[in-house]
Parts: sequence; C-alpha cells; structure tokens
Amino acid sequence: MSTEIKYTDTYNKILTAQQLLQTDNFTKHIYVNGILKIRERNYTLPRSNKKFKRITYFMDDATEDQNTVASQLCSIEENTSCILRYNRQTSNGFTLWDGQFYDVDGLPKGNGGQVVYNDMGRNIYSSVFDQETVPLRSVTKTMYANETDNDWEDILFIFHFIRDIDTGEMELSISDFNNRYYWLMPQDVDVDFVQDEGYWDNLQYYHSHLPILPDTENI
Repeated sequence: MSTEIKYTDTYNKILTAQQLLQTDNFTKHIYVNGILKIRERNYTLPRSNKKFKRITYFMDDATEDQNTVASQLCSIEENTSCILRYNRQTSNGFTLWDGQFYDVDGLPKGNGGQVVYNDMGRNIYSSVFDQETVPLRSVTKTMYANETDNDWEDILFIFHFIRDIDTGEMELSISDFNNRYYWLMPQDVDVDFVQDEGYWDNLQYYHSHLPILPDTENI
C-alpha cells in the first residue's frame, strides 16, 4: 500500500514545505494507492484566532462503520468535524458518493447530500437535502473550461438549482464564477448567454438538476 500526501491553499494551489510553515489555512490531501482517502481542511478565524479542522473521509463501506469512523475523526478539543462519504457508485467515468456531516462531538448533524466527481477528481455535482424527510433543497453543477490543471481557476460556469419553497420547483441561476465575461466581479448569466457562447445545446447534463450521474462520458 502506497500513501501520498500533498498540501494546497484556499485556491487549490500546491504549497511547498516553506509555504506551509507560513500559513494556518491549508488543505491536506492523503492518497492511498493513488485514490483520495482523506481531505483535511485547516483554517483559522481571523478575529478570534481560533483554529478549526474539517475532514472529508471516503469510506470503504465493506470494512468501515460510519459511527466508528466519525468518533475517531471528530474532536471537541481540536474543533474537528467531518463529512463521511459513503455508498460509492460509478458510471461513465464518474463517481457518486452519499455524504453526512458529523459535528465535533462525533454525532450526525444537519443536512446530508451527494457529490459526483469526474475522472480528474473534480466536483461536478453537489446536492443538499434533509436526511429525515429527504426533500432536495439545492443542487450545484459545475462546468469546467478544461484549460488549466487548477480546479478553482478552471471553473467556467456554476449552475445553481434551488427549490422554491412555495411551488416546489427547482429554479435555475448560472454564475460566471471566475469573471471570464465580467471582469469586475462574478455575475449571474442566463441560458441565452451560455447558449450564445456555445456551451448549452450539446451539454444536456447542465439543463436540469437531474440526472445526478451523467449519462455519457462527455459533459
């Protein structure tokens, strides 16, 4: 079994050993046999100087128990909470995980959700719902330009689907995340804008909050 560890900053850029010594805000990525097993985000609140740790742990459902793992990872003393990713499913080169947040006391809290990663490990889908009543609250789908290796910088559009509390319908908004078209600040754009740029007609995956896993390899 081989283990690889790398550190990145807030914008997912690799940190050198020297840079790591100069910051309290970083993410530690642990890969086992080339597959991401643990993502550990460390950050400090500027006013209180209080340190926090949020761990995302990708489970082996056959050998690991959720409550046991959560109790081992979470810590009140170290302000450490965790998100457990479980129930792994794959299709067309994409991987879907269910998830549940556990607070510092090691107990499940709040909303569950799902995420989908592509074959580069990039998050293309995330959702939030209530674990008890299971209504879907929101979905985010991320489109990449495929122009750079940095995930953050390569985001082209983010498609937000939010459930209207009155109608129950999922309402769509689209953001120009990296200011590619609006240099001053991120702006919402509409379907016509995305279509005019040539990113809409052939990219059915982003037209709706469904499907969760893409039907084809190319999205």
